[in-house]
Amino acid sequence: MARTCWLLIETSAGYRLGKSGADGVVSDAATSRDADPGEIAAAVHRTLQEQGYRGEPLVLGVASQTALAATIPYAGRSMARNHQSMAYALEEFLPLAAEEMACDFVLFDHDALGVAVAARALRPVLSALEELGAPIVSIVPVALLALQHQVEGSKGQGRRVVIWQEGDTVDLFELIDGKPHIWRTIPAGAERLQRELGVFQLGSDSPGIGGLLAWNLSDGLLEAARRATEDIPTNAERKPLESAAVEACAAVVSGRRRPWIELHRGELGKYDPHRPIRGSLRFLAAAAACGLLLLSAAAWIRAERYQRLAQAYQQPQEEIFRRLYPGNRVPVGICARLQSEHRKLAGTSGRLEGTPRLRSATLLLRDALAPLPEQLRYRLLEIRLEEGRVYLDGEVRRHGDADLLANALRNSGFTVDAPHTENLADKGVAVTITATQPSGGDFDGLPSGQAGDDHPQKESSSP
Repeated sequence: MARTCWLLIETSAGYRLGKSGADGVVSDAATSRDADPGEIAAAVHRTLQEQGYRGEPLVLGVASQTALAATIPYAGRSMARNHQSMAYALEEFLPLAAEEMACDFVLFDHDALGVAVAARALRPVLSALEELGAPIVSIVPVALLALQHQVEGSKGQGRRVVIWQEGDTVDLFELIDGKPHIWRTIPAGAERLQRELGVFQLGSDSPGIGGLLAWNLSDGLLEAARRATEDIPTNAERKPLESAAVEACAAVVSGRRRPWIELHRGELGKYDPHRPIRGSLRFLAAAAACGLLLLSAAAWIRAERYQRLAQAYQQPQEEIFRRLYPGNRVPVGICARLQSEHRKLAGTSGRLEGTPRLRSATLLLRDALAPLPEQLRYRLLEIRLEEGRVYLDGEVRRHGDADLLANALRNSGFTVDAPHTENLADKGVAVTITATQPSGGDFDGLPSGQAGDDHPQKESSSP
């Protein structure tokens, strides 16, 4: 079963709607082409709803008066595959710049039929329809869509001319092997029609016209066409152009038929895929913004609480400092100042319980250098000592020698990071070793007789 679709037909008076599977055109949209794009979209959407629209694909059939067509030469297949190059070539034959139009081509061996529309004129209507939930999925000239439906399967029949009347205009097509090679739209007049048919017969390098198809022509125009092409077989039928276009719409939407000319590209092909859920996305964004505001407010309230607690603890410290040191300015870091004074008092009284122990740099240097292997050739360029940590910068002959130095320090009780080595420009390897002495190597730094329990004073015996 063919997929249902809707065809929005642009006419000189306004817009008409057709539905595939229905008999002919459904109804007129109560608007004109000159109305505001928002009004046009609202009227079309209202008519769609009245006719039972349920989100089916919507195709825009461009009127013949809106589309501009020209047959242009091109050089080689590489140019034919480059759509932008073809657009610049078509620009020379039309009153539109390549950047201002949406165009497509029907290719032949050495030339092509190019069809274009002004993108700026159609884009506002397409955007307004998207906003209302009725996006356009395809844009085709309605005359070419109807013609493709009527001549499908006629490939290999040579050169033919098709005349199709719709209202007060006539579309003339030159078909070569079932594809349109020339397309012209003229007013519905016998004299003008005869002149154009004469041009078709005299102005082409192709073989002679093998047949004339006259569809939906009035009696006067049909007689004028026969007089202009006396020796050409003529086949006349009553086939409304719009009805044929509606019948072809479903095949295009379902993918069973690719239209000769597809203008839903470039500026006219931009469609927002999130349009149907735009409202939900906006609600989600608003909810996310509210969540961020709530988190910010919670963080601000928590910061205020912490600040109040800090002030509550700061006041007792300031009172203790003023009581201990009357007349002195309260420092910024009261805790650090009080701890410093406490260490001074503890050192003066000899009571080191609870105070941090100091490490002797001399003993740390001794403990670091003593375990280094004597049989290994190395050079120490710099030794830096910190609180329980040694940094050795030097040179060794090989990378493996750096591991020997590190292992010697590890065996003596140091915690050693992986050595950092680097090849020197001449010979040798630069090495950096970082070693940390465990707490067992602490030294209180006091004179003999005042050492702590970690280093008890040795007893001496008299001879």
